Amino acid sequence: MRILSFGKTAPAILARQKTVTRRDWADKYGRSFSDGEVLQAWDTSPRTGKGQKIGEICLTARPYLESSRPPLADVEQTREGFAFLSEYHGNCDLVDAILEDWRAKPREVWVVRFDYLWTVCVACGRPVPANPGTDPEYTTSRGLIACSRR
Repeated sequence: MRILSFGKTAPAILARQKTVTRRDWADKYGRSFSDGEVLQAWDTSPRTGKGQKIGEICLTARPYLESSRPPLADVEQTREGFAFLSEYHGNCDLVDAILEDWRAKPREVWVVRFDYLWTVCVACGRPVPANPGTDPEYTTSRGLIACSRR
């Protein structure tokens, strides 16, 4: 199973507030993905020796190329997890840096849309199902999903 690492946007993955990512991939690599493909989500690349698997995602469409030229619609910024990162994690600088990079160096990027199969519980590290719903075992704190098993 292939891996996508999310780096500083990983909190938005754990909160399930990110459903799209834009990647600077070679065309051959971008075309190799399929609608419905299941991928591992990592906080940082396992090649660093420090990364952790934080969930599994399923592509909801085949990735496609789109210009990074601004402006990125508000709905797309929300899907990128930017609103969550700014509001809950004070990462306005990160969001601004990403948007500025896209503005300063417009290019074709691969748009990767996905849904969640599971993410890790921020309290205990065990998998949280895709739809914890109103299960009293799960709560949210600062937007992150956690269980009562601490």
